[in-house]
Amino acid sequence: MRMRDCSPLFLSLALLASAVTAPPLRAADMSTDLSGAYENARGALAAASLPKDKNMPHPLLGRIWDAAAKKFIDEGELMRRLGKARFILLGEIHDNSDHHALQARIVRGLAAAGARCSVSFEMLPVDIGPRISARALGRPVSLQDLEGAWRDANEGDTYFSWSAYRPVVEAAVESGFGVLPANPAKADTRLLHEKGWSALNADFVARYLLDRPLPESVLAEKRREVVAGHCGYDPGEAYANAAINVQRARDASMAESLASSERGVLIAGVGHTRSDSGVPAYLALRFPEEKTISIAFTELASGFEDPATYVREPQDYVWFTLPWKRQDPCVEFRKQLERMKKRS
Repeated sequence: MRMRDCSPLFLSLALLASAVTAPPLRAADMSTDLSGAYENARGALAAASLPKDKNMPHPLLGRIWDAAAKKFIDEGELMRRLGKARFILLGEIHDNSDHHALQARIVRGLAAAGARCSVSFEMLPVDIGPRISARALGRPVSLQDLEGAWRDANEGDTYFSWSAYRPVVEAAVESGFGVLPANPAKADTRLLHEKGWSALNADFVARYLLDRPLPESVLAEKRREVVAGHCGYDPGEAYANAAINVQRARDASMAESLASSERGVLIAGVGHTRSDSGVPAYLALRFPEEKTISIAFTELASGFEDPATYVREPQDYVWFTLPWKRQDPCVEFRKQLERMKKRS
């Protein structure tokens, strides 16, 4: 998930995330040569995470781990399994370009296997929908339409930049797949944070049981995530609860976007794709008989070679990638806290 703003709300949100049975797909003839997908990253790795010998690849690089079976599978087998799912959730780290390359690869693989899908994006708010709807436009949606809507929705946002996500959007367009917004409108999340569930559509709230309290154990874990998202700073229980509500609404909104298609693919931060409290949990409320598969694209670290150690959140599959070089957002956050303390 991303850190685009050091305000408490955005930090906490950044680090928290009638059924139609889809027919199985034809098995795709997919290459397992993944070398090209990692080419972009080799010049921008986090030095602390690199093996001492840069020419020696990490033994997990490019491999796919079946978390339930605790074994590796190849890409062809993964694609065959995806062909039996109605909902496919591709959980990323937003600023890792390799993750977007692999998402695009999966989208193209689904098309090659005969799928008809829509691709929903966390990065697009639902109120921008008419700008990327063929029905509203009265003509097919072009890549230019999507670029304009994307840039307007994410103006000034380096984590959700058009250049980073263009490969996935382009793969969807060239595959003939629809592109759908999945995030709530920003105005709605602001109102929810201020006023609670009464700020949202009552049918939407009821459909996903959003106004029902979470079990105390789940709530306590989410509050810990809010504190972690604030780099160890506790913003208080009331604020944390409001931030958790916003996160729940976002997960439900993504589920709603997926539910509008016969087969849906979601592009979202990896926290949204966890099966216990993310988008899959809300899909299970509405479609208990439908199959959902979540994939977590996961950055490797030097010295950690047991795949099970990387499964920190419930996910169906983990696809291992190179790490991406990034600055620690907590450094700037702590600086802001210090400046606030001096002014007070």
